[in-house]
Amino acid sequence: MKKNAKTKTAKKKSAKKKSAAPAKAAPRKKAPPPKKKAPPKKKASPPKKKASSPKKKATNAQGEAVLKAVTLAMLADGEIAPSEQAMLLRFSREELFRNVDARAVVESTIERFIDVGMVPLLADIRRALGTREEREIAFASCLAVIAADGKVTPSEVRLVRAVREGLDIPTARARKLAGPVARIFA
Repeated sequence: MKKNAKTKTAKKKSAKKKSAAPAKAAPRKKAPPPKKKAPPKKKASPPKKKASSPKKKATNAQGEAVLKAVTLAMLADGEIAPSEQAMLLRFSREELFRNVDARAVVESTIERFIDVGMVPLLADIRRALGTREEREIAFASCLAVIAADGKVTPSEVRLVRAVREGLDIPTARARKLAGPVARIFA
């Protein structure tokens, strides 16, 4: 019986060892993948308003016409001052002139001015600028150029008056647009 007792004891010991051993954990369930978020819906953009500032996007014809008027203003006193060149460069960076080859427009304007004079050139500018606002932008740009060098010569005064008439801007409105140089319309 001793043999049986030893076997029972051995079986008990092995059973204890087995029970003392940690039980195998049940296989873990994988976490479900995160839900994909739907791309955000694009909000309907509000209808675009028409811009009323001089920085609105313009056609080439409008930008070219304003640049022609500015070139006329630069030519008024017979010389193009460095300050006038700087003003032209600054203007050419504005949205209005985005698709305009400024150098080509200035050169062609000078050639046309020499060939036909100011009156036909102003008529071309007037036709290209359809709205009152566009004509006022061109006129105000001319005023800025003639005042850029700090002096307004009699020939520049004559030119600005001709531009005002050619662009069909009333004298009272021209005075308002002229601001500090309004005295030239007295």
